[in-house]
Amino acid sequence: MSLQEQQNNKRIAKNTLLLYFRMLITMAVGLYTSRILLQNLGVEDFGIYNVVGGVIAMLGDCVELYD
Repeated sequence: MSLQEQQNNKRIAKNTLLLYFRMLITMAVGLYTSRILLQNLGVEDFGIYNVVGGVIAMLGDCVELYD
């Protein structure tokens, strides 16, 4: 294995670990904000908030398909 291949492998491993770390942080922030929203909105309003968010996300995907 050449020196260039070793450097590429190290860079790939480093980037992979950073991506996993970023994903972990994103999930933790998402869970925390969900908890805060649920506490402040209540069960019923939180459900409506999630339904509206889901519909907007689906419409956003549909708009992307037709662009």
